[in-house]
Amino acid sequence: PAPPSSHLLRMIDHFNVISMWVASEIVNTEDVKDRANTLRKFLTVCDHLFELGNFNGLMEVVAGLSLGCVQRLHKTWSLAGSAAKATYERFSNIMTTRQNFQAYRHALSATKIPAIPYVGVILKDLVFVEEGNPLKLPNGFFNWDRILLLGRLMLDLTRFKRLPYDIRVMAPAQAFFASLKAMDDDEPLYAASLAAENDNDSSAVAS
Repeated sequence: PAPPSSHLLRMIDHFNVISMWVASEIVNTEDVKDRANTLRKFLTVCDHLFELGNFNGLMEVVAGLSLGCVQRLHKTWSLAGSAAKATYERFSNIMTTRQNFQAYRHALSATKIPAIPYVGVILKDLVFVEEGNPLKLPNGFFNWDRILLLGRLMLDLTRFKRLPYDIRVMAPAQAFFASLKAMDDDEPLYAASLAAENDNDSSAVAS
């Protein structure tokens, strides 16, 4: 069997692939009306992901929408409408890194399982415990505070495995997302964004 770390690396890679795909779908849509419609559709996806408690998926889409190549598309955001902008701001505020992801942590704690936590916060918490608490104390004894903190983190994670989602598997959708390839950099996305809207309108809706 594959080591546990390989699953984690695959999850991180998948996160990056989806985020870049979201941005790519928007900036590579040539017609501004179609582009605004694509943007609205991704915000609808955010609504569904939040309702499902899939915070990792939500962060993937929000991260893609937050890239500079998407944020600079002022005409697109304006045409998408104020409701679309409000939806984006709502979810970006939930997933913000401010105050140690406080808004996200509150949202997750209020969510009933099944749910999928954001893997980035899990890793952040694990690193904090690992680096801030030595395995052994100066007297040579094991640091039980560290062990208890790690145990609490692991126990909290296990509750998300207790109840699976009751969602019909869509093989074509799975095959599509599995076929997406990682992008080495976002320069092509920014070039496509400039080709789509090559102006600096000061009346921008997006920031």
